[in-house]
Amino acid sequence: MKKNILKSIALAFNPTTIEMDQKRYGLFGQKQSSISTMFDFELGMWNVKANVEYQDSQLQVCHEHGKCTKFYDAQRTGIEDGVALQQNIDNLGLAYSHGHPMPNISESLLKGGLSMSQFMDDDTELTAALRLEKRAINPDSKNIQEVWLVTPEIDPNYYETINDVAYSTSIGIGSFVSDTLSYQTSLSYVQRLPSSTELFWNGFHHATDSYIFGDRYLNNEQSVNFDIDTMLSFNAYTTKLSAFYYHFYNYIYQEPLADASGVLLVDPFHQSDVWVVRGVGARVYGAAIKESYTKKVSAHTFNTSINLEAIRGVLFDGSNLPRIPTFSSTFTLEHLYKEYKTNLSYKHVDESRYEAKNETHTPSYGWLSALVSYDNKTSFCEYSLYLKGENLTDSIAYNHLSFLKATAPLAGRQITAGLDMKF
Repeated sequence: MKKNILKSIALAFNPTTIEMDQKRYGLFGQKQSSISTMFDFELGMWNVKANVEYQDSQLQVCHEHGKCTKFYDAQRTGIEDGVALQQNIDNLGLAYSHGHPMPNISESLLKGGLSMSQFMDDDTELTAALRLEKRAINPDSKNIQEVWLVTPEIDPNYYETINDVAYSTSIGIGSFVSDTLSYQTSLSYVQRLPSSTELFWNGFHHATDSYIFGDRYLNNEQSVNFDIDTMLSFNAYTTKLSAFYYHFYNYIYQEPLADASGVLLVDPFHQSDVWVVRGVGARVYGAAIKESYTKKVSAHTFNTSINLEAIRGVLFDGSNLPRIPTFSSTFTLEHLYKEYKTNLSYKHVDESRYEAKNETHTPSYGWLSALVSYDNKTSFCEYSLYLKGENLTDSIAYNHLSFLKATAPLAGRQITAGLDMKF
């Protein structure tokens, strides 16, 4: 009988501070610390890895054009709380705010995970995993200017502590069916806790030039996911086929807000598009195929491949999800010789064919890339000397996934020479 064996224990502590100072618009600051431990041991025929992590974070945002030099508590002069916010609700039907876009957030998160694997025979491995998360979010309104406070009359629970839990589990199997065929597949149930910004953001977002309404009452994102990957190798040819289907009971995303007649809304302060965070039922599925060919001639290796990818996202009502990647295909040529590598690839990104309601069209484009590099190492370091080019045809290209695709297209022709060194 196989004994239980503890193979390793690891402990880590990671303090992190992020401060983004953008005085023209505002300040963003986050302090986070975490402590984690990991165990690796054998339990009967199972190899088990377990980890526990505790995170503590504080998030602050300041939004006053040109006036945010530090984070501070808003003044309390005795004026009626939330008076400007209530006026916008009465006059415009929405709680537009021109103060700080969210309260100070203190968040504690306890996470635990367990993954197990065992070989059922020499060629087949079974895996299982479980993850639990317990979180407490404490919003503090002391930074919110008094005229923009959410009063108990507007929402009595808005600044109350949120305690929530998420769990995920999965099972998978992978096998080498023969010397030429292998596969890996998994079935999982996944929950994701909504972020603090998805819950509490109510204000202008300069990075995306939009006004965003969060939803304090969002439920966990939930989905049942199925993935399968197969690989078939025959002599110099390799075929990889992947497919997935994700069934979301609650898919969290942003969509533009329109009035009853379908006209898109703009906020009263910046005349920018208004977006709202929602949780809805949806299906996301797709497939990819990659065909590769490798040829060796003396010290030279030649690789060529073609890759096709297609993804669809559909709401339960049959309409399309926004910002889903468009279909694409990539053709690649590669030559390896001793320390030298040459790579040439062309990617065609299709136009947006399945657009969501109020989503704008994105045209197709081609993207030509090239790389020449020399990689070597000395007794002191490893280094790579390279020359690379991106978008060599200088195509006008737009990222369909970007909120700013119309105003911030992808970069034009780029040629870069550099030296990477690792000591």
